Formats: sequence, structure tokens, C-alpha cells
Amino acid sequence: MKFKNSYLSLLALLGFTLSNAMAGTDVGNGGGAWVCQNLDQLRTIRWAKVVDLYEAHAEFGLKIPSRNQDYATIVDWVLKERLASLDRDFAQGVAEQVDKVRQNLVFTDGDLQIVEDALYRVRPSEKECLNGKISYVQVANFTNYGKILLQRNIFEDPRLGETGRAAIIIHEAVYAFLRAQYDDPNSVRARKIVGLIFSDLKQDVLRKEIDRLIRLLVVDFGISLPVMEQNGKVIRDDFMRRLSFTINEKLDKFGAQERAAKMCKKYEEWVNFGRSHIVPTATDMAVYVMLLARDENSEWIPVDQSIISRKETPFDRPLAPFNSVGDCVSALEQSIYELSQQLQVKN
Repeated sequence: MKFKNSYLSLLALLGFTLSNAMAGTDVGNGGGAWVCQNLDQLRTIRWAKVVDLYEAHAEFGLKIPSRNQDYATIVDWVLKERLASLDRDFAQGVAEQVDKVRQNLVFTDGDLQIVEDALYRVRPSEKECLNGKISYVQVANFTNYGKILLQRNIFEDPRLGETGRAAIIIHEAVYAFLRAQYDDPNSVRARKIVGLIFSDLKQDVLRKEIDRLIRLLVVDFGISLPVMEQNGKVIRDDFMRRLSFTINEKLDKFGAQERAAKMCKKYEEWVNFGRSHIVPTATDMAVYVMLLARDENSEWIPVDQSIISRKETPFDRPLAPFNSVGDCVSALEQSIYELSQQLQVKN
């Protein structure tokens, strides 16, 4: 396992932690439900289905048993039993987010604004709501100020069910974890994970399925600069920032080229900054494109990789080992495309 040990050394050099910057929109993030309403004056609800659970059944063919318990007890069951055998960091992170969600719930009698982060692929047929109307309804909104708004008339409606209510809470926690740790731009991966958790899959199968979803493609340019202000004044010279990027979705060839172009342009900016300012720099003798997964000890390990060696630093010969931004894109796009095929499906 020579490469594993080599990569673990690289992680130590990176001080590798995934970004803690919350991704999202100005209106927040949150879970939703498909709701069938009668066409009467009050638009009474005939049925309501949490999107995560509906997709688990309709799209992925999973069975979602109903539990004869209140939703708080079901949430505890998820934490104590369903997460128990999963990746340690994932389980702990989701549990911490559940605590935050529970402490910050705010019920509202108003309608919540739709958050455009669902990107659903299937929806219930109108045949399931004859003489009525099916709508996507925002049940929860995890606001950017930390409160979780719940639309009371949907969340408390008996037709949503206790399992549905529990799924909404777990959805908010899982999605918050994925945004914080992986910069997930939408709720697709969170919804699939929630569906898996609430399915009847055995624990060992559940672990394998979720581990498959929690993979990352890392593109690391092997250069570091100190933390500094825009004018080049060093704030901290004892902590070097490393130029690396993460991808968590399957890309088509155009998407891979687009990502590579953005990365290479940023690489050029870093190199130019390092060459034009008197600041410390650090360089590995390679650029890395690596697919990471969790091992049985919850450690990140490479499962596939592409390494582009360099013989000189980019601060001595600009953009080394590439000759130009275009050359950089050409060198990276195919590796990014091929390795991203082992990630989740792009929407």
C-alpha cells in the first residue's frame, strides 16, 4: 500500500479538511414534499409524501416501512441504530446536525418559499390525485441565519405521517452536513441518503450504499501560499493554503472541461501572485487528480488516481508542468471526466 501511505502524507501536508463554507442560496435550503390537494375552497390535503421517501421507492425501488412511533422516537432510532454502523465521521456529523436542528426549529403558519435546490427527476403521476392537484411544497427551510422554518400545516398534517416528519428532520441534518463538509450545491445526494436510511436495507448493505455516495474527486495542484491580504501582506506565514478543488458529482465531458478551465485559471492566478510578491511558497513535484473514499476506519484513501509530475516549480517556470492555461485544461479534463464517472449521477 505504498500509494496509500504516500497519500496520507500528502493529506497531512494539506492539513486536509473539507471546506466548512456553507453552500446555498439567499433563501436557505430545505426539504419538501409532494402534496395532493383537493380542489375545494380550502385546498384540503388528500395525501403528502416526503420527496426523499417518494424517490427512494419510485426511483430507486426501495421499500420504506412505516414505523408505529412518534417522529422524535424515530429520529432517535435513526441515530442509535441506523447510523451506528456507518462511517464514523458521517454518523457523528449528522448526529451533531440533528441536535442543531432540534434546537432551532421554528414553526410558521405562512407558506415557505420554494428553494430551487431539489432538482428532482421523478414526481407522482396525476393519476394518483384524480380531481385534485399535485404540488411540490416546501416543508422546511434551513435558513442562512441558522433557524429551521417548518410549515406547520404540512409538517403537522397526519397524512404526512410520523415517518415522514422524522425524514424531514433527518433530511435537514444530512443536507446541512453535506453542505458544510462537501459543499453540496443541491439536495440530491442528501435525499438519496435519507431514502437509504429509512429503507429496509440491512445495515451492511446500507453502509456500502452510503459509502459509495460519500466519495470525492480531489484536484490538487501541489502548491501552497501563506494566508495573506489582497495587497500581499502576509497574515500568517505558519499556515500555508493549498490550491485544491473537490468535485462530488458525475460530470459529462463538457462539464469536466469547464471545471478544468476554472481550476487552471485559478492556478494561473496563484502562480502569478506568488511570482510577483515576496512571499514564501511551497511546491510538490506533482499535480494530483484523485478519487477518494472512506476505508473501514473512516480514513480517506485513494481508490483511483492520475498524477502529473513536474521537474520544476511553477514559480520558477510559470504554470509548470504545463505550458499554458490551455495546456493545463487539456492535461486535466480527461482525468477529471474519467474519475468523476465513479461518483454519484449528475442531475
